Amino acid sequence: MNVSKESPLLAIAQQYLAAGNFELGKKTLVKVLQKNPASSKANELLAYVEGGAGNLTSAIELLTKACQQKNCTAEALYNLGKYHADSGQANQAIELLKKSVLKNGQFFESQHYLGLAYAKNSEYEKAIDTFKKAISINPQSAESLNNLNNCLTALHRDDEALSFVTKACELDRNNAIYLANKGVTLHNLKRHEEALASYQASLEIDPNYGVAWSNMGNTFSALQRTTEAIDAYDHAIAIDPSYCNAYWNKSLAQLLLGNYEEGLANYEYRWLREDADTYLHPNIPKLTSLEDAKNKKVLVWSEQGYGDTLQFCRYVPLLIEAGVHVVLETQAPLLPLLLNQFRCNVTQIGQAHEEVDYQIPLGSLPLLFKTTVDTIPANAPYLKVSDIKVLEWQNKLCLKQDKPNIGIACSGNIKFDLEHGNTRPIPLELLGQLSQVANLYLIQKEVRPTDQQYLDTHPEIVYLGLQIQDFEDSAAIIQNMDEIITIDTSLAHLAGALGKKTKILLPWVPDWRWLLERQDSPWYPNSTLYRQERMGDWEKVFEIIMRSF
Repeated sequence: MNVSKESPLLAIAQQYLAAGNFELGKKTLVKVLQKNPASSKANELLAYVEGGAGNLTSAIELLTKACQQKNCTAEALYNLGKYHADSGQANQAIELLKKSVLKNGQFFESQHYLGLAYAKNSEYEKAIDTFKKAISINPQSAESLNNLNNCLTALHRDDEALSFVTKACELDRNNAIYLANKGVTLHNLKRHEEALASYQASLEIDPNYGVAWSNMGNTFSALQRTTEAIDAYDHAIAIDPSYCNAYWNKSLAQLLLGNYEEGLANYEYRWLREDADTYLHPNIPKLTSLEDAKNKKVLVWSEQGYGDTLQFCRYVPLLIEAGVHVVLETQAPLLPLLLNQFRCNVTQIGQAHEEVDYQIPLGSLPLLFKTTVDTIPANAPYLKVSDIKVLEWQNKLCLKQDKPNIGIACSGNIKFDLEHGNTRPIPLELLGQLSQVANLYLIQKEVRPTDQQYLDTHPEIVYLGLQIQDFEDSAAIIQNMDEIITIDTSLAHLAGALGKKTKILLPWVPDWRWLLERQDSPWYPNSTLYRQERMGDWEKVFEIIMRSF
């Protein structure tokens, strides 16, 4: 549209603005709007003047008026969408930016910012498609290439992501952020030495880029270079003493080394991380001292996974012995097992419970009790299952006596494993070797497609997942087994809590609770730990396992 035909005054206002005379431009636009308050272009131009003067509220109001008209420009819709996106209003931003793209699909800025808005809304597939369109318009946009990498990384499509972030780094060789992001992608691809080199290149450009230091720490941790990891986290914290992710990552390294005194304190930073889960009971005072809890009602609630609940519920009797009136809030699948374990009320997460004085998540109880490696309360069994339930499963299982009956698990939560690098799962085919010396019972709910294929052709492995309703069933099955052999999943913790003889199979860098090097577990005295000697090498682990029979 030729705006000069809309109003001669509007054309004059544009001339003033083009000449940098914003005062006269603004006065002229006000006159235009006095005559025609619905003028989309006048509202749009006045919004830019107001925005340039720092009057953001006025600018947004004017842009909103402009965008209500059918003849509004793609630029106006883009700028209003950008304002909403920058204000955290992703849904409003997306709708406006989509309209901008419809008006002008070759408008790079709209495509790019629409991709950002989708990404902020965790709509990564849509973001990926949009960034690719933006890159087709401007192949030299290092920023779009980097953002595309980030979205692909969020979906664990790291092979695809690497080419884009590499191109971004080539286009902008002095960008510390792009180099650090490339390091993350390489880390996810288990190309750890290359990842370290990319972080180092990032830090040569910006030695004070704390994110690069923290991510370098993660790569050192993956290489079991734990002391170097802690040093890297310390660099990140020195740069930004409020950098919660660095404290959290440092805590995992400290705990892995057995430094519970400092590690458990830093473990509390899990609630302040950028990607932290929602704190479940923020409006109830947190219990931070046992002295405050005597004769008080305390809500103890499950956090993280089932295994964490099973591991840390051992502290509930200690609270009760200290004179605390405990209400235990747990996940639904654990409720039947935990209902009658302790002298306290047990309820399901999300259901109403009685009024309490304090609350504390289960994972904070080791810190409350000032736990060290030497003082872990490890008097297993600390959970039990009813004899009736055990007998019920004994009748279902019809166990043979020709060989030992062994319960196994080769994988856990598939989504969790994907998000954490798939270091825990073991091919069922490897565990299947045990059928030479034992009767095998697969005690897990989810089965990966490749393992399902193996199950379909190996009926000697009895899959129990479809019959298991909750953890009381799993506990009864465990009690009917001679032994459990499992990866680090909830089955390991349940078997340990029941005092069952258990072999736990650990990746090169295990979860912090298994510590390093030792074959025993201070958390579960009846468990033996079998560790990878090299990253990803499960075959050697099974050679050792087979020799144990």
